Amino acid sequence: MRLTQEQIQAIKQTADAVLGKDVRVILFGSRTDDTKKGGDIDLLFETDQTIANRATPEAPVLTIARQTGIQL
Repeated sequence: MRLTQEQIQAIKQTADAVLGKDVRVILFGSRTDDTKKGGDIDLLFETDQTIANRATPEAPVLTIARQTGIQL
């Protein structure tokens, strides 16, 4: 995984502050591959809370993120 511990902590702390302690953060895409360079940071945030402006309907990228991602 190509994120520093500081980046992981910042992402998790922000997710907790915005979405609550039950939030799950999943890193997916090129940053999960240690052999690659560069790339953006692809994150999936999941929570059991009902959120008014959530993505709907569920996009295929969510399935890919869940299958290939790493939970932070």
